[in-house]
Amino acid sequence: MTVAVCLNCGQMKSGAWTACPSCGYQPCGAEELAKALLVSDNCIARDKLEEFAARRQQGEPWNFSPELLERFTQQVAAMIPLTPDGHPAPMEGGAPEQPPPQAPPT
Repeated sequence: MTVAVCLNCGQMKSGAWTACPSCGYQPCGAEELAKALLVSDNCIARDKLEEFAARRQQGEPWNFSPELLERFTQQVAAMIPLTPDGHPAPMEGGAPEQPPPQAPPT
C-alpha cells in the first residue's frame, strides 16, 4: 500500500489520493493529485517522507518544483479520468496499464 504525507496537515497516511484520517483533506483535481503523488512513497523514500511530514506539521509550506509539478500534472490529467468533483473516477476493467509518473531521484 502506498504511504503519503497529507498535503494539508502533514500527517502520514495510507494512499496518496485517499482522505486524510487526521484532518479529512482529500486531494482533487489534476494538480492536487500530482502533488499528492510527489509526496508519496511512489516518488520519495519513506525516511524522507517522514522528514517532510514533520516539517509540514511545523507549518513549513510545500515547495514543489514548478517544472516537475507541471510535468506530473499533465501526466495525471492525461492518464487519470476525473469525476466532475476532481477525484479519480472508478476504473472500468481494473487498474490502468501504465504506472503513475515517477519523479527523478532526489
